Amino acid sequence: LTFVVGGPAIGSFDGVSTSGCKVRGWAFDPDNPSTSINVHVYRDGPAGSGTFVMSCSANLSRSDVNSYYGISGYHGFDCSLPSSYQGTGSHNLYIHAIDINGSPNNVISNSPKSLSCSAPAVNGSCGTAAKSYVYNATRYTGSFCSSGTASPSSPAFPAQGGLRTWTCQGSNGGSTRSCTATRQSVPTPTLTLQASPSSVSYNSSSTLSWSSTNTTSCTAFSGWTGSKATSGSESTGNLTTSQTYTLSCTGPGGSITRSVEVNVGPSVPAVLPPVCSADGTSAQVRWTWPSGATSFALRINDTSNGWTGTCSSVNSGDVCGELSTNSYVKTTIPGRQYQVWVHAFANGVYSPASTVYTFSCPGPVTVTGRIYDQTTGQGVANITIPACANNPGTTTDVNGNYFFQVPFGQGFCIRPTMSIPFGWAGPILTGLPVVQQAQKTYEWQVAGVNLGDPVCLTNPSASGCTSWKQWDRAVDNGYDFMYTSPPPTLAICSSSCGSGSSALSSFTLGVNSTRTIYTCFGPGTGDTVCQNGSSTFSSWLIGNSSVADISPSSGSQTVVTGRSHQNSPTTLGASFSSGGQNYTASSSVSVICTPSCGDRSQKCSGQTYADSCGTVDACQGTRDCSSGAGDYKEVAP
Repeated sequence: LTFVVGGPAIGSFDGVSTSGCKVRGWAFDPDNPSTSINVHVYRDGPAGSGTFVMSCSANLSRSDVNSYYGISGYHGFDCSLPSSYQGTGSHNLYIHAIDINGSPNNVISNSPKSLSCSAPAVNGSCGTAAKSYVYNATRYTGSFCSSGTASPSSPAFPAQGGLRTWTCQGSNGGSTRSCTATRQSVPTPTLTLQASPSSVSYNSSSTLSWSSTNTTSCTAFSGWTGSKATSGSESTGNLTTSQTYTLSCTGPGGSITRSVEVNVGPSVPAVLPPVCSADGTSAQVRWTWPSGATSFALRINDTSNGWTGTCSSVNSGDVCGELSTNSYVKTTIPGRQYQVWVHAFANGVYSPASTVYTFSCPGPVTVTGRIYDQTTGQGVANITIPACANNPGTTTDVNGNYFFQVPFGQGFCIRPTMSIPFGWAGPILTGLPVVQQAQKTYEWQVAGVNLGDPVCLTNPSASGCTSWKQWDRAVDNGYDFMYTSPPPTLAICSSSCGSGSSALSSFTLGVNSTRTIYTCFGPGTGDTVCQNGSSTFSSWLIGNSSVADISPSSGSQTVVTGRSHQNSPTTLGASFSSGGQNYTASSSVSVICTPSCGDRSQKCSGQTYADSCGTVDACQGTRDCSSGAGDYKEVAP
């Protein structure tokens, strides 16, 4: 078969099919027979009078056509008519072959053909309105159905946290589809709050960080205050106590609160002076207990061997321990130096190390010496063991030399038994060399005790001690003077002091009589003073003048008994200095005036009189002793 090159496109409308509402056939352009072309389908008339239905590509294999015409390529078509054609009744169809050059586009052979197609089934499908909406949305967006008919035609918008369902109904036997739209609930706020680190050393800081969602504002309280951003970070500043930090954030869905605690370790403890044993072979190491601390890490370095820097391999003599108490007994070598430091522990945190405390424990002190008069150099006293605390015990030889050992840090108590002649410038208790490990010499002299009083070199609360000195290695070279003074008392004696006369408490003088009395100082009172006292002090001569007072100065006084009368004791006193100390002693004596005009004078019965000595009798008139004639003179009432 031949065809005309340069002529119009040719083809054949082979047939129709109601199944699928199809048309089939072939077509090609003789100008280019190997190239596929399109065909146009019209109904109820060819182009120009009929209605365009569709364009279809003739690109299917038709080997029969190729063989018949001796061409190549793909030229068959089998096209389904669009749904708009289906269900519209029977129509005559015309097919035009579209020329490659654009014209002419002739109707192919076997056109027209009649075809009636039933309407296709339409399945219902959901439109874009079927979706999830944010909580604050108020209306649908998009169509309810992309195919089919919505039922109900205008569904209500879902509530917050709710949903709404409708159907898209198919047609021509098509299926129905259920569709759903949801609306989110008001979002619940979220909040995280963290502290890094959560445990810090004393006087250190931590960093707070937080983040939230669905919130509009945040407020801090408890360990911090004020408005905060909904997300951020902030330093706590240096802390000395554990703190709880709370943050509350608010949003449309309500409020949320979170808290975080920052634990703070204890403050730095302070090492206290260790207490050494008497022999220096141990020491009680002590330290303060900071508030809140639960345990301690103790480090003791024996400086003779250094420090390893770790607790896993401590040297001999070192200590590396965890303790629940604030003291530790360390075995020591007298004179060796040790270093102590400690960490407090609480809330999972150790404090920084305390200041290093360096100490050593000395051995006991050996004390030797004697008691003697510093003026004469004579041994005048022995050491005895009194009933007072911390007495170490003493050994005393016949010359008063003694020695004893005193444990470090303890006191000792000694009592000198003295036989001291009165009139010394002042006997002195002197300690001769005190030998310690360092071979230093110390002397001590204690001031302010009386003759016969115990002298205690210990705490003054010890029984029997009136003065004291604590002995330890802190004693510096120097002197403390102890004077044993004459007793601060005075007695009136009838004879010179030391004569064995009796002490006077009163005496009687006749008219115009005189008497010399002696003021005596000594180691006691009364007769003892008169027997043993010193006569180096003043005496008074009494006679030939009125007794109004007896001056405390040396010399004599005269008492005239004719005019004055002394009813109360006269106080005798004297001041003196001995051994650099000032003393005042006093005693008293009553001088009684006795009238010497006798009993020869008249007495008037029923009357009263008084003599010049102050004696009152029942008598008429007054006896006058003032004439000095030795007789009473009658004076009329």
